Amino acid sequence: MAKRENSDEISGICINEVLTDDELRLILSKLPNDKDKEIFGLVCKRWLHLQSTERRKVCARAGPLMLRKMAARFTRLVELDLSQSLSRSFYPGVTDSDLAIVAAGFGCLQILSLRNCKGVTDAGMVALGNGLSCLQSLDVSYCRKLTDKGLTAIAECCGCLRSLHLVGCRFITDGLLMVLSKNCHKLEELGMEGCTSITDSGLTSLVDGCHRIKVLDVNKCSNIGDIGVTSVSKACSSLRTLKLLDCYKVGDDSIFSLAQCCKNLETLVIGGCRNISNESIKSLASAYCSSLKNLRMDWCLNLSDSSLSCVLSQCKNLEALDIGCCEEVSDAAFQALGSGGQDMPLKVLKISNCPKITVLGIGMLLESCKMLEYLDVRSCPRITKMGCEQVGLRFPECCKVNFSGSLSEPDVVSSSIEIQCRKSSVSYDDEKPRKIAGDNYYDQGSGRKKSKRAIKKKIDATYSNLSVSHAALLSNHLKRLKNSGAVIMVKHSYKLPENVKAGFQLSSMTKSAATTPPSSLTVPVKRG
Repeated sequence: MAKRENSDEISGICINEVLTDDELRLILSKLPNDKDKEIFGLVCKRWLHLQSTERRKVCARAGPLMLRKMAARFTRLVELDLSQSLSRSFYPGVTDSDLAIVAAGFGCLQILSLRNCKGVTDAGMVALGNGLSCLQSLDVSYCRKLTDKGLTAIAECCGCLRSLHLVGCRFITDGLLMVLSKNCHKLEELGMEGCTSITDSGLTSLVDGCHRIKVLDVNKCSNIGDIGVTSVSKACSSLRTLKLLDCYKVGDDSIFSLAQCCKNLETLVIGGCRNISNESIKSLASAYCSSLKNLRMDWCLNLSDSSLSCVLSQCKNLEALDIGCCEEVSDAAFQALGSGGQDMPLKVLKISNCPKITVLGIGMLLESCKMLEYLDVRSCPRITKMGCEQVGLRFPECCKVNFSGSLSEPDVVSSSIEIQCRKSSVSYDDEKPRKIAGDNYYDQGSGRKKSKRAIKKKIDATYSNLSVSHAALLSNHLKRLKNSGAVIMVKHSYKLPENVKAGFQLSSMTKSAATTPPSSLTVPVKRG
């Protein structure tokens, strides 16, 4: 009887009368995942309020009214993502007035992403600088209206800034880098891809005050050369990632300096740096024999078997390698793979447009690379699907072999290589040309034909620095398309057959035949 009375007494107690706010917050912090924390807020209004005040991250597309409500509810918010989706590129997204509300309402904010918010101007940056003194990370990539004026306010007011991404902000100049050097001494990550006004002088000024930089992206900054890269390597010994895609002025001096000063480098992108030679790559391989994981050096036309052999034999932790369009590389480069007596952890290898590599070289590669997940052999005339089957090559269980370009392309310098495995032992791509939107070499609606001369003229007008073998490669690809039935010949011109879907574009293969230099972080494939 006493036990029953005691149980009735306990069952009548409300948990909200027993537990304090601090105790409930402790319970909330012990929940293992975000889904459980969301359910926590459904119990009652008190628990919802506690859950809201403890929330640290919000991702939303919101106007002024919603932003004010969010500021009142999420009082301890640390990370806010207001990025605009590419699929909604017609919509300006966040505006300067919205940023004024963010600056006034989220005083604890440390991480802010405004990627693709085309309506943001310098006025919004000034408001953020005045209101968010604790800001540590800012991403304003493709906010194309921004200039040095607005970002200078951020640099001057946010001394704790550690990460700044300015991809596609074309109006940024060396002046901003000087301000960052004076005020943001904790800066560790800086992305400036496509900021073509940045020069060697700006990089030199930057590293005078910012010695902690670990990640530097100056892809497509065509005014960057050996002087700037050498200054960075000498001042930032903790550098881990350096991206120099299409920096045509970069040469051997930069690579020698990196090999001497930056012993912890993990990712290096030098695609399109055509002045780099074998000797500098050999020194690089010797210096980073244990740390280097991702190396992209496609279109480095001076490289040959000797340098690649050093990379494969000495860089034991290499996971991703791109040597596309290095036409002097042959099977001999892979002979050193088995010399160490251990398997190599290589997961991604891209050797497109390497005419001297044969099935024999692929066989030597497979003997030492048991973890291979993606192999790109497009436009390698001596490596075909039939040839691999005839010699009995056995690829790793989850390996995707790309022969013609229909497979998705993994990023060779991504931090985590995500390649979805299939059940079959080897996944070959089909022979259908890849769809590339935006290139109108063929007018689908009107059914117009295009001659080879017209296609070549279009490619020549669109791209520069084409390979000397461009015309022959184009003829080869058009012939292959005709033989496969993907196009038909009508009075010496090419036309899509009527049974091909209207969405298919001939531009997929004509662009592949262009053999253009690399132009994006995703490794270029099948250019010839």
